[in-house]
Amino acid sequence: MRDIRKPEFMANISSKGHQPILEILIALAVFFVGSMVGSFVQMPALMVYLLGNREYQEMVFSGRMNIEKVMELILNVPQWITIVLLVGELGLILAVFLYCRLLEKRKLSTLGFRRKGCVLSYMKGMLLGVLLFGAAYLVCFASGSLTVGQTDFSGETLLYVGGFFLGYLIQGMAEEALCRGYLLVSLSRRCSMALSVVLSSLFFSMLHGMNHGITLLAYVNLFLFGVFMALLFIRCENIWIVGAVHSVWNFAQGNLFGVQVSGMKAQPSLLQSKMADGWQLINGGAFGMEGGLAVTMVLAAALGILLYSMKRHGYFVEVSPRDALRQNMTTPPINSQWGNGSQAPQNGQWGNGSQLPQNGQWGNGSQAPQNGQWGNGSQAPQNGQWRDGSQATQGEGTKGDPGNGYENMGLNPEETPWHPREEGGMEQDTATGFDQSYFKD
Repeated sequence: MRDIRKPEFMANISSKGHQPILEILIALAVFFVGSMVGSFVQMPALMVYLLGNREYQEMVFSGRMNIEKVMELILNVPQWITIVLLVGELGLILAVFLYCRLLEKRKLSTLGFRRKGCVLSYMKGMLLGVLLFGAAYLVCFASGSLTVGQTDFSGETLLYVGGFFLGYLIQGMAEEALCRGYLLVSLSRRCSMALSVVLSSLFFSMLHGMNHGITLLAYVNLFLFGVFMALLFIRCENIWIVGAVHSVWNFAQGNLFGVQVSGMKAQPSLLQSKMADGWQLINGGAFGMEGGLAVTMVLAAALGILLYSMKRHGYFVEVSPRDALRQNMTTPPINSQWGNGSQAPQNGQWGNGSQLPQNGQWGNGSQAPQNGQWGNGSQAPQNGQWRDGSQATQGEGTKGDPGNGYENMGLNPEETPWHPREEGGMEQDTATGFDQSYFKD
């Protein structure tokens, strides 16, 4: 079977992790804790708005609270409140950081926050986000499912657009830190990379399940977006680029092109757009373009290009069912990598960070070979031969006599160094005590 090669920064986590369902529950818990932390910023602003609203004041003073009316007031908060709500997503980033650092003892680099090239990666992500959503917008415009109205470059609009840009930079990175930086990486400790991508993308789509106007196609598009973000995260091996794509994708929808963002109400935008009636299947209707086929087509094309790039760069590897289960390949390293894509030992360490033998001992204290001998005194192979002159194995074992009457080891019980092949068939070696029953397991 085939799987996705695990990037080095994902393989450097020492913890074995939890079962998939527990990882998802932990991610939900971190999400709720992050929301509570963010509420310390969001709730004061919301209370200022409500207490300044005459209808709300009348309900408070009369003692007759209308829950439906209160919810309507909350859903129609002023634009500055929406910006505060987006900035409050800092609480989610903080919750992810604290959980991983304090409880799991993980470095932030295991979340994809790598210093090298972070600015360039972020700039690339911003450009990619604009191009992707711009392509979907062109599909809607070309199909007639969307019409372009007037532009608005007034001072108030520019001020709001700047505020939303800051808010979306935080909000986009917060969701990526949770769904890709934490959940995808954590799932990969127990699951295959492919399954980790699928589960984390499902989790991402479910987070938007309460959004206004969501449809089945919107769920599909959110899942595809999550898969694209996850694969881009693996391909580029950092979180900066996916955080930038996510942030600018949302900002371009709401504040450059004037389209609803995942069911949110219309926001101040430089360009005014109007969805044509009867074209909901293409333009997404009340949920915004993320609920339409235009986004589906663009995301499918982007995924195809990304998968092709990953294939060219060797991100898809063959794994046996046993290795897929154990997440531990044992094939010899090729081009400094094992068969599952993990790093071969470099600079005195294996890919998982454990030490190579030093001072004649392995990490568990057993003796490493010295002066041509193993710790028990037996000869280690030298110049491709064992002490008795037989050839040491190279690559995979092959049948045949290497020249000393012995068969290569590990093929079957009749063909081992303890059982010379004789005309009379197998006989037990009284010196060693090995017979065919030794290999029954």
